[in-house]
Amino acid sequence: MTAGLVAATAFIGGYAAYRLAFHVEPIPPPQVQEGYFGYQDGSNIVCCQQNAVRACRHVLTEDGTVTKVGIRCAVADRTLRTAIYADDPAKNRPGTLLSESQPTPVVRGRWNDLSLEPSAHCKAGAYWLAFQLDNDFTAVYRDNVGGTHVLCDQLYGPFPDPFGPVSKRGTVNYAIRAAYIPEP
Repeated sequence: MTAGLVAATAFIGGYAAYRLAFHVEPIPPPQVQEGYFGYQDGSNIVCCQQNAVRACRHVLTEDGTVTKVGIRCAVADRTLRTAIYADDPAKNRPGTLLSESQPTPVVRGRWNDLSLEPSAHCKAGAYWLAFQLDNDFTAVYRDNVGGTHVLCDQLYGPFPDPFGPVSKRGTVNYAIRAAYIPEP
């Protein structure tokens, strides 16, 4: 809050009379800048098979609360789910499920940033951003090199916890990102 003091003096019958007035304005809360980590490019478009969970390893550079995980879709049909996993560095794969989204209809031609329920409080470090689709006709953006990617076969639905057996590894870098709010 900011306050201002206004003082006025008036002389009435030889005596000084004082009038004080305060003006108070609330200070708006500081704006918290949402940040992103992950891979936000991707020049190739590829259809992804259903009944699989794909995850890419990315690094969060500061402590934060991860609120959303999104994937950039080119063509879409039906629904999408996203999640964030802890890193299992000994096995170079996702470990414990930290949070996931609800199934959400895909919007084509843009980022589909899905809210995590609940948000995940994360320390700076490596995490795996994951997604799954409920059909074979959803196309997503990716690049074929530069990433660390794993896939596990699983029917569409809640994400496995811990991450299931890895059926494929590669260097694919999907256009997947996480939104977070930095923690002090």
